[in-house]
Amino acid sequence: MGTPVSKVDGRDFVTGRHLYTSDLARPGMLHGKVLRPAAFKAMLVSVDLEPARRLPGVVAVRDGDFVGVAAPDVGTAERALAAIAAQWKALPQPSDKELWDELKKPPEAGERSEPQTTGSVATALAAADIKLESRYTVAFIAHAPLETRAALAAWKNGALTVSTGTQRPFAVRDELADAFHLPTEKVRVLVPDTGSAYGGKHTGDAALEAARLAKAAGKPVRVVWTREEEFTWAYFRPAGVIEVKSGAGRDGKLAAWEFHNYNSGPAAIADPRLAAVFEAAAARFGWGKQEAGPGRGFGLGGGKDKGGYVATCAEIAVDEARRVRIVRATVAFECGAVVNPNGLRNQIEGAVVQGIGGALFEAVRFRTDTSPIRVSPRTASRGSPTCPGSTSSFSTAGICLPPARARRRSSASRPPSATRSSPRREPGCAPCPSPRREFPADVRPRQLPRLIGRHNLRPVWRKMKNDRSDSPGSAR
Repeated sequence: MGTPVSKVDGRDFVTGRHLYTSDLARPGMLHGKVLRPAAFKAMLVSVDLEPARRLPGVVAVRDGDFVGVAAPDVGTAERALAAIAAQWKALPQPSDKELWDELKKPPEAGERSEPQTTGSVATALAAADIKLESRYTVAFIAHAPLETRAALAAWKNGALTVSTGTQRPFAVRDELADAFHLPTEKVRVLVPDTGSAYGGKHTGDAALEAARLAKAAGKPVRVVWTREEEFTWAYFRPAGVIEVKSGAGRDGKLAAWEFHNYNSGPAAIADPRLAAVFEAAAARFGWGKQEAGPGRGFGLGGGKDKGGYVATCAEIAVDEARRVRIVRATVAFECGAVVNPNGLRNQIEGAVVQGIGGALFEAVRFRTDTSPIRVSPRTASRGSPTCPGSTSSFSTAGICLPPARARRRSSASRPPSATRSSPRREPGCAPCPSPRREFPADVRPRQLPRLIGRHNLRPVWRKMKNDRSDSPGSAR
């Protein structure tokens, strides 16, 4: 307890010897692929499975709006999926521009939390010497786990066993039991080491898909999502709108505070443990000892989750070209007893790096097209795109991605009009709903190492490397 320990079998993790769900196999196992709808909440109008069923060893399944195939190998499964022609009916959806107003609407089910009010905000604001009103938005962000969703399902004597990477195995067991009308004792969920999740693997998406296909095929079936499916069909970190009105005296003492948080957490937390981590982070950071000025500012934020409390202070610099640099960050984390300091250090430093990505350039954007869509065999095989799924009551849309070969073309061969934010559409491919990840105008995915350097994260990574130099086999 409290002593740094290297990760057990760490060398196997970093050399690729360790097995994850996507590496598992069973005798007679088939490989599954799922036909993705044309839009979030789209309804299946018609589908023709016969061309897929004519391929050797292929099982094609329709269960309501679920359509999938299982085949002896991945290539055959992809060809079978490409042979399916489906027509979907997409409902009208809000566009990306309407996102923030949509989030502020009352939820479809349940009520918003009751406001916490002390005194009169209006009176305090009117009497304040300094007033500030701001609106902040938080974009949808993909969790982007290193290992995409994967599951291996097998049925035997009416009982179901599923191996899958998940953060909530008992919840996945309950999902499976409910979907197949089984008692929970007839469902077993095994969890091999999961190749990261970041809060994005709470649901049993791949487990349900593999179990459906395995039941129809009468053989074990493994489903492994593609990277495109992971960025498109997995649920996202919720987007949100935060609106703040505040007032203060000339001495800097806060006089009024009105805070509204829509869809991204509580608006007020009265907790002495949370106050303690804010005070600890501010003291270590030297909050209030330096003044902000042109191109330089300070900020702090925090919260609680699963019994842990965290606060972070940051210094930010912005040059004349509006390039942002993270000068320094100080984190206070109260998490209870520390079993392995190495694991805690990894968690904190990794969270800072991940948070910077969301703050500076990560976002999932949407556009809409509500016209009826016929998914061609080629388009269907690629997996059509989606929207925020369980994190929101709405969905959005976009256009088909170009084929992989076209996406790999160099920028020199790309026409001037073909930009990242407007990918080329396949010939004959009708517009279909799709999110797309966007970066600032001066940033492209291959430039991210330079972006990290620009934001002064290299010292963080060097520190992490030095911390682990005495244990070359360890890994996050």
